[in-house]
Amino acid sequence: ALDRLRVFIEVLARMSVRATEEQAKRIFKLAIDFGKKPAFQHVWLFDALEHLINYSLKSIPESLHHELLPDALSFPLLAEIGIKDHKEWPNPIIKFPGVRVQNASLDRRIDEIIDAIAPCSSKSAPALLRILPLLEAGFLKDSECQNIIEKIWVNTPDYQTLPNTGLLGRALLTLPAQDPGAVRVLVRQYLFEAKGDAIFEPLLLTDVVSASKADDVNEQPNEVQACDYFSRLVAWRPKHSDNDPLGFFERTEERKGKWIGAALARSVVPALPTAVLTEENFGKLNSFFSEVDSPEAIIAFVYFSANNTCFADRVEKLIRQGLQKQDANKVAYSSYALLKWKALEGDSPATSRLISRLVFLIWSNRMVGLSALLWSANQMYNNNYLSVGDIESLVEILPVIFDNADYRRISHVSQEAVSISLVRAECVRLARNILIDHQNEDCELLRVLEEAKQDALPEVRFATKNA
Repeated sequence: ALDRLRVFIEVLARMSVRATEEQAKRIFKLAIDFGKKPAFQHVWLFDALEHLINYSLKSIPESLHHELLPDALSFPLLAEIGIKDHKEWPNPIIKFPGVRVQNASLDRRIDEIIDAIAPCSSKSAPALLRILPLLEAGFLKDSECQNIIEKIWVNTPDYQTLPNTGLLGRALLTLPAQDPGAVRVLVRQYLFEAKGDAIFEPLLLTDVVSASKADDVNEQPNEVQACDYFSRLVAWRPKHSDNDPLGFFERTEERKGKWIGAALARSVVPALPTAVLTEENFGKLNSFFSEVDSPEAIIAFVYFSANNTCFADRVEKLIRQGLQKQDANKVAYSSYALLKWKALEGDSPATSRLISRLVFLIWSNRMVGLSALLWSANQMYNNNYLSVGDIESLVEILPVIFDNADYRRISHVSQEAVSISLVRAECVRLARNILIDHQNEDCELLRVLEEAKQDALPEVRFATKNA
C-alpha cells in the first residue's frame, strides 16, 4: 500500500507544476494535511511528500505565498513527528510572509517553532530555517526575537565559541543577538582566521562564499586576512589516493577545489589590497586555475585587470576561451567574470570586444550555457552596458531562441532538456525589460511574453512575476 501511495503522491506532484494558481494552492494545502497525519509520516513517503509541497508551491506566484504562511508553519517539524535524525523530512519554507496581522493561532505556532530550537544542537536547523525568512522580513515580534536569543545563546553568553545551530556560521549574523557586535567579531574570526588545514574544509569554504554573497550579510576578510588566505588557497592542489577504487576521495577533492576557487573569486581576491595585485600573484592564481578544475575562479582575474591594464589581454583571452567551452559551468562563470569586469572598470576595448562576443554567441543560438549568457545579457542591458547594435541583435534573436526552445522540439533524454525551461525563462525576462524601454516597438517580443503566460512550467509562467 505504501508503494502505491508513494507513486500516487509523486504523480500528483509532477502534475502540480501544470496546475492553475488556485489548483496549486489546494494541492499545497493537501500536502500539508498529509504531513500532519501519522499514516503519511513514513520514511518511504518523505521524498514524494517533499516533491508535492515544493512543486505545488512553485506553481503559485511569490506575491501570493503569504496566503500560505499559516499552512506552511503548521506543518510538523521533524522533532514533532517522533522520528530522529532523518534529514529528508520536508520543511516547507515561505520566503515572502507579507505583513503580519493579528492571529492568535499564528502567534501560538511561531512560539512552538521557536521552542523547538535546541540550544547548541544541529537539530535546531529545521526550526531556524522556518523562522529565518520571517526574521529577514521583520515579521517577528520583539518578544519572539528575544526568545530566539535565549534559545541559541542560553543564559549569559561569553561570545568565545560559535553555538551549533545546524546552519552555516554566517547565519548567526542574521539571527537576533543580545550583542550583535560581539557576534560579528566571533563569526569573522571563524570565517577568516582559520588555522592550518582547517581553511580547506568544504563547510568553512561554503560559509566564506555564502557570507560574501548573501543579500542581508556581506562579510569579506580584511586586507591582512585576505593576503593570508590568498597565499594558502592558491597553493592548494588536489591529493591523490591509490586506495580509492570507487572514486569517493577523488570526487571530494574535486568539490574542495571548486569551493576554493569560489572563495578566491567571491571573497578573498576582491578584498586584496591593490599593492598585491602583482604579476607574481597573477601567476600563482593562473597556475591554480590551470591545474585545478574550478570554473568560478575565473572571476578572480578581473580584479587584476581592472587594477592594471597590463593584465587585460591575458584576462580577455581567458574569458573569451571560457565563453566558447563545451562546459555550461565554464561558459556561465566566464560571462559572470565579464559582467564583474565591466562593473569594476567601465568602458574598455577588452570588455567591449567580449560583450560583442557574448551577444554573438547568444545570436548563434548555441545551447551550451545559453541560460547563463541570457541572464548576463539581461544584467548588462539593465546596467546600460550594451550598445544599440547589441540590443538590436538581441531583439531579433530572442523570439527565435524562445521558439527553438519549445519543449516539443527537445528530446526529453537530451542534455538540453535539463536547462530548456531556464532558457525560456531568461528570454522572457530579457524581452520584458527591453519592452519596458521600447513600448509596442516589437510585436515578436510581445508574443513571447503572451505565450510565456501559458507555459507548462512555472519558472517560465512566472518569469516576470517572480523576477
